[in-house]
Amino acid sequence: MSLYGEPTYGRPYFDWLAASATAHYGVTEFHPLKAMDAAEMRRVLQAHAARGAEFLSFFLEPLWNGELVPRGHNIFSFDPDNRQFASDRLYEAVRGALAPAVRP
Repeated sequence: MSLYGEPTYGRPYFDWLAASATAHYGVTEFHPLKAMDAAEMRRVLQAHAARGAEFLSFFLEPLWNGELVPRGHNIFSFDPDNRQFASDRLYEAVRGALAPAVRP
């Protein structure tokens, strides 16, 4: 399924999911449409995992040899240069959420 905006992180989606008795699901398009920090993104990803998400994907812009591949830019791409829908901040949030924990 595709999730944009509040359904990516909000209680109503998770309530619907529980009522539908769906044990496993996948998210083919994911975009909260609002800025999040790494901690909030981590909570969202963990919430989906705890409720049976087998995968969650989002759009990224492809790089080749460190350079952006010239093509039409997807307005929903999580990208450090894409300010639409806070996608630049979501890129950093995902990066931080997926980074290995630093141990003292």
